[in-house]
Amino acid sequence: DYKNSHDEVEVKELILHVIAQLMHLDHKLENRITVTCPEDLVVQGSRLGLSIVLGNLLENAIKYSAKETPINIQVDIKDFEVWIAVEDRGYGLSKKEQRKVFKMFHRSPRTQTQAIPGTGLGLYIVRSVAESMGGRIWVESEGAGKGSRFTVALSRSNVVNN
Repeated sequence: DYKNSHDEVEVKELILHVIAQLMHLDHKLENRITVTCPEDLVVQGSRLGLSIVLGNLLENAIKYSAKETPINIQVDIKDFEVWIAVEDRGYGLSKKEQRKVFKMFHRSPRTQTQAIPGTGLGLYIVRSVAESMGGRIWVESEGAGKGSRFTVALSRSNVVNN
């Protein structure tokens, strides 16, 4: 139950842990990823839930972008929320795809033509977990070939410090 979990999660430490877990997908990942996060930001919530959300978003950024392109993870405190964004310069999404991307079993036609493995469940699960923690998620992309930015917003009431 992600909603009723009250772990104290050090956000930057968790991000670095998730990156380490995904190094097998791209051994040069640490050279192409940038993390911008307030030092010592601690949120209260489900460590497992946040790991699932971050892991899936980062795995998608790795799978759907060329190996040499940068990936940025940015954490900001905005008004009443903490925003965690994962941005890549990969395949990008049309407006039509952006409306469908969080639906169960949805796969972009590009994933089939480029033989990228997946089930179409990842972003559906990410949205479900984020919402169960009282958060929300959205995607921004300027279109095919222009990269994507997925942002998860969590209530600032979850912030333990800062």
